[in-house]
Amino acid sequence: MARKSKAGITEKHFIDHAEAIVAQTTLTAYGKIIRNTEADPAAAGIVHPRGLNESLQASLVFGVAIGGRCETLPAPVQVWMPSPDGPADGCEWDPSEYVVWKDLPRDWITMHLQARTRTLATALFGDSLGQPLVAMGVRDKVIVIVRAWAKMSSDPSGSDQLQVLWANSNPAGSFADGAQLLAQKVNDTFNSHFHASDFNPPDKIKTVDDLVDAIP
Repeated sequence: MARKSKAGITEKHFIDHAEAIVAQTTLTAYGKIIRNTEADPAAAGIVHPRGLNESLQASLVFGVAIGGRCETLPAPVQVWMPSPDGPADGCEWDPSEYVVWKDLPRDWITMHLQARTRTLATALFGDSLGQPLVAMGVRDKVIVIVRAWAKMSSDPSGSDQLQVLWANSNPAGSFADGAQLLAQKVNDTFNSHFHASDFNPPDKIKTVDDLVDAIP
């Protein structure tokens, strides 16, 4: 006997299991190709996301479709990408100006403009997706934590002093409050046991590099 559907529910409201898996593990990107920038993936120390023997191209990604929603990035991000699948065909991106890369693995290791390997999702979103942080190394994790903690618009450098970064963030509280918050964020990420007193007054952990070195 055929399954009865509630009024208004049609076939368009359903998705196959395989399609659901793809939606959860991939993203579609929209952007532009940077002219004359083709490179062999192996030369950059990465692989083609689809296992093809094709060049990658430096590209600017302006937005994505991820988890069934369209998002425009705060600023375009330059990353190495495979050949596009064609002109943009979704999320209201103008096909006369933008191209689309469909169903790229979120955990594909690409090359960010800062010339270090990162997952595609992390390069585009930083820590805003939450889960990609798990795949990052200690230094990258610390940089993400400190950047969010100090409300920075760009990544901190290793020599930046934590107390100065906190002061520059126009904080609502003192550095003692900031130290407590930082200790909590670091402990939550690394399952460590830092205390606010490890940062305030500044002793061994004064800079971003000091914090990286202190992670057990």
